[in-house]
Amino acid sequence: MAIDESILWQAGNQGRYWWRWSVWTVVIALAVYGGLLWSDSGEPVHGYLLAGGAALVAVAGVAYWVWDRTRVVEIKLLDGSPPVLGIRTVTGRVDRVAPQDVTRLHMICTYGPYDPDSHGEADTRDSDNVLLLELHHGRRRYRGRPTAYMRDAHRNELWAAWQRLCPQATAKRETRFRTPGTND
Repeated sequence: MAIDESILWQAGNQGRYWWRWSVWTVVIALAVYGGLLWSDSGEPVHGYLLAGGAALVAVAGVAYWVWDRTRVVEIKLLDGSPPVLGIRTVTGRVDRVAPQDVTRLHMICTYGPYDPDSHGEADTRDSDNVLLLELHHGRRRYRGRPTAYMRDAHRNELWAAWQRLCPQATAKRETRFRTPGTND
């Protein structure tokens, strides 16, 4: 994410993922159709299980799709007196929020697993962090999509800009390490 004076947050991927949703829709529809055909072929339990499982996946997918549409992809500082935050969601809707009305900031930095086989390359943790952002404005909560990879210096500049802009907000920084899933 390139830090511009007016851009305070920019997601790494700002699209709506139409291709992925289209493929999932076709696969689920084929699974439901195949399950219904299988249920008519003499093995009704297996067919109904396949169709029912595909229907559950479809319900979960619709719930995720609705949730993802409300995520923030860009926050800009709009000119004016007083300045206003322009918060753009995945759908393109722009909400205008006064910085003094932001009650809580939560910035999460996630790091990928350390690779011991990097053979002396630069510190991979410094270039592999991704930021997540949560803003609270009254009863409304905004969650950002992850940023593109960001170096620690840029992350610190961005955090300082947020703290200058919203000094009254409760601010919290958190670091999370993604692990490959093994406990050793």
